[in-house]
Amino acid sequence: MTLPPPIANLLKIKTDNEEIRQKSRFAQIIILVLLGAWVLLTVIAFTNFINNPGKPTDSAYVLAVLLLSPIVALGGLWLARNGRSALAAHLTFIYLNSAIFLYIVQANEPRSIPYLMLISIVAIATMVSIRASILYAILITISISSFYVYTLPHPDYIDAIINFILLTFSLGLIAWLTANRTQKWLREATQLSRQMAAQTDQLQTRNQHLQQSAAVGQSISNLMDYDLLLTEIVNTIHQQFSPNFTAIFLLNPAGTHLTIAEASSDIGKVQKLQIALDSQSILSRAAQKQKTQLLHNQGVDPAYVNIPSLKETKSQAVFPLVARGKLLGVLDIQSNLPHAFQDEDMTILQIMVNQFAINLENARLFSQTQSYLAETQSLLNLSAALTSTMDVGEIYRRSARIFSTQLQANITLITDWNQLNDIATSQIFFTLNPDPPSSEFNSNPFAFPLAHFPFLGTVLAQQEVSMQSIHDTAITKAEENFFETHKQAYCLMVPLAHGSKPIGCVLTFRAADQTEFTPSDIQVAQVMANETAIALNNAKSASEARGRAAQLSALNRLSNRLSLAPTMRQIFEGTRQEVLSLFEATGLTISLITKDEQHMCWIYGYEYGQELELPTHPLPISTGFSGQVARSRRHLLINENLWEKSEQYKSFNVGVKSAAWLGVPLIVANKIIGVLAIENEHDPLAFDERDINLLETIAGSTAIALSNQLQLEELQSALTAQSEQRLQLQTAAEVSAATISILDLDELLEEAVSLIKERFSLYYTGIFLSDLATNQAVLKAATGEAGRIQLENGHKLTIGGRSLIGGATGDGRSRITQDVTQDEEWRPNIHLPDTRSELALPLNVRGEIIGAVTVQSTEAHAFSPELVSTLQTMSDQLATAIDNSRLLAAAESRVKRQKLLNQISTQLHNTADTNEIIRIGLKALSKQVNGRSVNIALGKPGTQTDS
Repeated sequence: MTLPPPIANLLKIKTDNEEIRQKSRFAQIIILVLLGAWVLLTVIAFTNFINNPGKPTDSAYVLAVLLLSPIVALGGLWLARNGRSALAAHLTFIYLNSAIFLYIVQANEPRSIPYLMLISIVAIATMVSIRASILYAILITISISSFYVYTLPHPDYIDAIINFILLTFSLGLIAWLTANRTQKWLREATQLSRQMAAQTDQLQTRNQHLQQSAAVGQSISNLMDYDLLLTEIVNTIHQQFSPNFTAIFLLNPAGTHLTIAEASSDIGKVQKLQIALDSQSILSRAAQKQKTQLLHNQGVDPAYVNIPSLKETKSQAVFPLVARGKLLGVLDIQSNLPHAFQDEDMTILQIMVNQFAINLENARLFSQTQSYLAETQSLLNLSAALTSTMDVGEIYRRSARIFSTQLQANITLITDWNQLNDIATSQIFFTLNPDPPSSEFNSNPFAFPLAHFPFLGTVLAQQEVSMQSIHDTAITKAEENFFETHKQAYCLMVPLAHGSKPIGCVLTFRAADQTEFTPSDIQVAQVMANETAIALNNAKSASEARGRAAQLSALNRLSNRLSLAPTMRQIFEGTRQEVLSLFEATGLTISLITKDEQHMCWIYGYEYGQELELPTHPLPISTGFSGQVARSRRHLLINENLWEKSEQYKSFNVGVKSAAWLGVPLIVANKIIGVLAIENEHDPLAFDERDINLLETIAGSTAIALSNQLQLEELQSALTAQSEQRLQLQTAAEVSAATISILDLDELLEEAVSLIKERFSLYYTGIFLSDLATNQAVLKAATGEAGRIQLENGHKLTIGGRSLIGGATGDGRSRITQDVTQDEEWRPNIHLPDTRSELALPLNVRGEIIGAVTVQSTEAHAFSPELVSTLQTMSDQLATAIDNSRLLAAAESRVKRQKLLNQISTQLHNTADTNEIIRIGLKALSKQVNGRSVNIALGKPGTQTDS
């Protein structure tokens, strides 16, 4: 039968003494039985009270029994539960006897009821002692005898007293003899039970140690948390062998010290014990020899490591933790008993230590693997966090937080990079305080001029990860101040780049009490930086897309109209019609920024139904309302003190005076191309915030249309130039093909100048060849009547002189004058009065300047860069052709001379006549000097031979 928990807990006896346990159990049984009897008597008394309501004494007795009986019973059970069986018995039977005696008195029952009191004599003899039972018998006899004397008549009470005394002491004698023998047996049985229990406990302890040592490997093998495993090992040793101190010392990575990692108390951990491996301590000896060391009495062994908080240590055992031949550390067990570690204990401990070492190594490897997995998971979390938002600011915040958390950094900065100004500006400044745990975001921009922060500039320029320390010798004052201001010592800089385009940099900082960043930290940071760069690029792209989508509804009509506008004029008119229909404006102007981005040109103006006549010259971007809009890239609304502000901004006014002016930038792809402005002549409050937003929306569509049209015009211009260049190249190829087949130099030069003049529609073309002997560039071929006259006059120019040809033949570089009327150094040619632009191109072959080509046009700025490039290419090919023609002529001349020499040599060999030989020689010489007379004198003076 299972008792309810409250009753079972009340009846549970708290003692290990078997004799007391038995007596307390007996007391509980008697109390429960008597409690039932009390209840029965109470029922009987209550019944009598119901049947005889006139007796107030009965009601008082019933009430007293009802109140006191449960209290006394619970008190007796509580005493028995705590092992105080004698006191419980006394309390119970004193109350029982008192209740019975009172009942006898108030009910006047002298016959049977008094004998119930004899129960206490037997119970006390059994539960407490014989002496106490005799005392109970005497007191009960005196009480009942007194009752008989007062309630019975004289002859009757004597008989009643004698009968009660005989029965009391007869029953008591039997109870006392029985209790004496029972207590003797009980003491003997208890002694035997204790001996058996001691032997059983010893066997069970040994068996438990063996079983636990076998089960330890299985129990801790499921633990892969390294720190938790250390704690579990220490707790296991402490629970099984109950030493006064247990600790695990681990070998540091350098293999020089043993450092406490876990202990059964905070003594070693608080003191951060560290033992040098080369010391003479028992711990170092166990680690060095990798053998178990045992001290039976530390007081006589110098190898004992004295810990002031463990002065009671008497014996010590140190086990090396070795796994796979690798020393991990040592297990230190200390006891306050000498010779506490027996052979059997040492054997069991060694088995357990071997298992511990293997599990520690497995846990270390598992922890290392988990660390890699955690890094991977962190990267996945970063990717998930960054891809779940398209808000650029939120991406900066999430990235900064994850960088600080993953890299255990106190500060994380993420910057962008303005390459034009050479400044990096922080977009987020995140601070992570470890103690007390807190974090803070700061979005206020902080500028890093890279001239003062060269280390950061190098990272951004080279796009390579780098680390900096406050202790670096090359650190600048600005960098050192930043470290000191924020109380940091180490910085890891990781560039942000999308593809090959640099975006910015991530800077993470650690304090001096932290370690430097490891290669593993750098690798993780690089991956996270790549994820951040991709997310930022995607967010910016998405932000731009959302902005465009939001504007579509307002721009639909205008966009359709502008998209169909084929010219700039129709774009202006379409914008003007839509704007003036939506705003209370009396005028509109559109201005564009010049290519140098330093000036603005008004290209369209409209007021009161007609276009304005605008100035043609560009205005500086540093002046005027439109200039302010262009510089700030923000709208500008002026609706009060307009004329004063006109003077302030040095504004140039066109048309009538205005009371309100609103201008917004025309921006395309984050580049401002101009300003769209509207004005009202009469109402200074004509424009409000809604008008600003609407005009900015319209300006975006107009800017796109203008940009597209400008790009279209540029494209058309480029296509036209490309077509012209293609035609020019084709013409150059034809000229080259035509001239390269001509071997005669004079014919080649005449054909070249004619083709160049004809195919390129030029005014004049001439070719000069260098005469190095006279340092003159001689005109060899030219076009037209002017060319013929100059050839007849033997036109020459000094090489290196101030003329274009002189300069080109002097240094081998082309010379050009796009407008001869603007060039003071240009020298006119009387035979070429209509020349407006001239180009001189050197003829260069194998590094040698052999001449130059002059081409002239009747139009100013006739020679575009493309045409110059084409003509230069053609000139190079022409130079090669001229050189080839010269080489061919020289070769033919050498062949002709060789042929003549061979012929003369043959004639000389065919005759032996001296006169004939002289004649043949003189004839050949005369022929070489164009038939002039040649004389030779031989022999005596005055004798000669003519030919």
